[in-house]
Amino acid sequence: MGALQLNAMLDTDRLKGIAGEDLVLYFKVVYTEPAGFNLRNLVSHGLADDSYFSLSNANLVLHTILALSIVLQKEI
Repeated sequence: MGALQLNAMLDTDRLKGIAGEDLVLYFKVVYTEPAGFNLRNLVSHGLADDSYFSLSNANLVLHTILALSIVLQKEI
């Protein structure tokens, strides 16, 4: 089995069952939705200018990591 793209992973029923629809939507808004922050696409494809490397975006990334760690800790 090959690696899942982030969008595909966020659309899996397994993740939605573990994290919940609201948290998955939050991850999409932060990382992949063109109408959202779209940080993953802009940064990884080199399209982000200096304004994307801000404290507020760093806080968003940190918040998603902490939220995911809490959800995963409950699953273990």
